[in-house]
Amino acid sequence: MKKISLILVLTLIFAFTLISCSDKSEDGAEWKTSDYSPASKAEALTALPALADTTVFTANENPLDEDFEYYFGDAAVFEGVEDYVFFTSKKANVAEAGIFKCKDKATAEALLNAFATRRENLSETFKLYSVEDTNIALNMSKGSFDDVVWFVTTKDNKSVEDVITK
Repeated sequence: MKKISLILVLTLIFAFTLISCSDKSEDGAEWKTSDYSPASKAEALTALPALADTTVFTANENPLDEDFEYYFGDAAVFEGVEDYVFFTSKKANVAEAGIFKCKDKATAEALLNAFATRRENLSETFKLYSVEDTNIALNMSKGSFDDVVWFVTTKDNKSVEDVITK
C-alpha cells in the first residue's frame, strides 16, 4: 500500500511539473502577456537626444509594412507582432530603437534573431564610412520581458533602455 501511495504521489508531482513547465521558453522564462503598449512610449523616446532626429513608425500611424523586410531581412517575422514602435535615423547615422509586443514565443525569438541580423547589417553598412557609427551598431543592446522584445542602437543606449523598461 505504501509503494502504491508513493508511486501515485511521485506520478502527480511529475505531472504537475510537466504542466507548469509547458509555458516556459528554452531559457526557463514563462511566457506572459501584458498590458504594455510600445506606442505609448513613442513621445517619451522621441524627447531623448539619442532619438531626437528619427522617423517614428507605429502600428497605427506610419506603419512599416513592407519596409520590415528592408530593415530586418524578413517581413514574415512580424506577422506575430501585435503592436510596435520603431525609430530610425533621418540622417546617415546609426540611431535606431524598436519595441515589439509579440503574440507568441516563436515571434519573440525570431525578432531577437532579426535584431542580431540588423546589428550585422548596420555595422557592415557603416564600416567604410564611419568608425563611430560602426561601433554604435556593434554595441546594440536587446532584451525582452513578458511579451515584449526590444533593441536599441544609439549613442546613449542606457537612457533609451530606461524608458523602454519602465
